[in-house]
Amino acid sequence: MKQRPLQRISILLCLICLVLGACSGSGGSSGSAGSHTTVTVSGPLMVDSLNPRYFADGNGKTVLLSGFEFWDVLLADGQPAREAISWETFLKASRKHSTNFIRLWVWNELTRFRHAPDAPWYTSKEIWMRTGPGLALDEKPKFDLTKFNQAYFDELHARVSQAAEKGFYVSVMLFEGWSLRYMEAPWNWNGHPFNPRNNIQNLNGDVDGDSLGTEVHTLQVPEITRIQEQYVKKVIDTLNDLDNVLFEICNEDHEGSTAWQYHMIAYIRDYEKNHKPKQHPVWMSTQYVRSDPGVQFNTVLLDSPADCISPNPYGGYKDDPPASDGRKIIISDSDHLCGCILDHTWVWKSFTRGLNIVNYMELPELLDNNTKHVAARNAMGHVLQYANRIDLSSMIPSTDLSSTKYCLANPGKEYIVYQPEAGKNFTLLLPAGRYEFEWFNPSTGRTGAKGVIETGGARESFSSPFGGDAVLYIYMSI
Repeated sequence: MKQRPLQRISILLCLICLVLGACSGSGGSSGSAGSHTTVTVSGPLMVDSLNPRYFADGNGKTVLLSGFEFWDVLLADGQPAREAISWETFLKASRKHSTNFIRLWVWNELTRFRHAPDAPWYTSKEIWMRTGPGLALDEKPKFDLTKFNQAYFDELHARVSQAAEKGFYVSVMLFEGWSLRYMEAPWNWNGHPFNPRNNIQNLNGDVDGDSLGTEVHTLQVPEITRIQEQYVKKVIDTLNDLDNVLFEICNEDHEGSTAWQYHMIAYIRDYEKNHKPKQHPVWMSTQYVRSDPGVQFNTVLLDSPADCISPNPYGGYKDDPPASDGRKIIISDSDHLCGCILDHTWVWKSFTRGLNIVNYMELPELLDNNTKHVAARNAMGHVLQYANRIDLSSMIPSTDLSSTKYCLANPGKEYIVYQPEAGKNFTLLLPAGRYEFEWFNPSTGRTGAKGVIETGGARESFSSPFGGDAVLYIYMSI
């Protein structure tokens, strides 16, 4: 693939720094992957024309998204059923781990909910004004679905803006679908604004009367769809001045939501294109059925009009991710794979298969010292640091070039190889030339031996200097 001139210059400077021993991550066996560098957010992201596995920023730089998520990063629980993490703490922790991406979770579908065995939770801010007359099922005034609660949108803008100032891209979740089906009854429907007993318009989103209300995420009730469109429009109006925004339609919605999600993607695109100065990417996450995480749900994502998608575990995304073919930007989200923090091997496997990554974090894991959790969180920053060193626009995942089958490569120029098997030699097919290399220990976050290899064009063998898994970065010498 063709390199951009600025990227060629950047790579040249970085390689010179490597030779001088001054570049981040090249401090020899006593060095680390590099400290956090200041990241600037430039222009809304767009699908990279040179490498559609990734986004490009407003300067044309190819961007890997790597970061974290947590339930309460937008709306804290009004009831302290569990320890809430503050927005400032979350930003500080994400910054500490040198990441550049935040998935901004919302609980805006329910005003009161319960996830057994915890006590009831309450959202701290709501989308619509509670004016009454009359009381909703939570004994607060009913919603007027024609009037927005400006405090909600002010808080949304403030948090996304603060994240931009610290160099983070933010995906803004618009709807939350998991809770409608899997939160503890009866509040999974009794806490919803579209329950007719909760709004003064008497709108009913439970068309079939099963007390789940999943129809609110379909096109069955046109008046509900119209109100949802007005809400989405309000979010866009609130955030369009910011460059660091992605819009996520819904978290883990039901299998009947496809047409509705596609409609919302089209609505966002149309409204921004025709009425706003900036256009932002749209993300579609996997639909979720507990009994069947099948291929059909990932097919729905690949067939969608979304810019980026997050698949379920089907196809190996948790243990052996398939290489991205560039049909969609894939943001591999551990929330959809296991609902927990995965270890650092998943991070490196995903990175070398051409995926973007978001790792699920929940207290106490965010602040604990569990070795597995710390290594996983650190790896999120380590892969980003390497992504910023290489010519990512030209890097293609390959399962054939290295015997490890985990290789991100611009053949003949540079390679990142991951060996997940402890202490095992591996091979890498190299064209004729002189190459420089460095080892990186993903368990400790420290670089190891560096050296030079000359080859006439062969499958060369490499032996890790570490006892555990290892990363090899190798590039054509200049």
